[in-house]
Amino acid sequence: MNANNIVRELMSLGLTQREIERRSGVKQCVVSALNTGRYGRRTPYNTVMSLQRVLDQVKAQPEGQNHPS
Repeated sequence: MNANNIVRELMSLGLTQREIERRSGVKQCVVSALNTGRYGRRTPYNTVMSLQRVLDQVKAQPEGQNHPS
């Protein structure tokens, strides 16, 4: 899966761009650019892996538990 699709899926699961930033370490401006398709260069591998790790964690959580305190 590419970074654009990961960001879109995370947002469809209820995470905000700021929450994705907090969990992944990927800056919010990069998350926004990926979400809108404006990220003009090849996405670094570590960025994709950081986003994928968050997606895997969110999917592993019980329903309704996507926003921990």
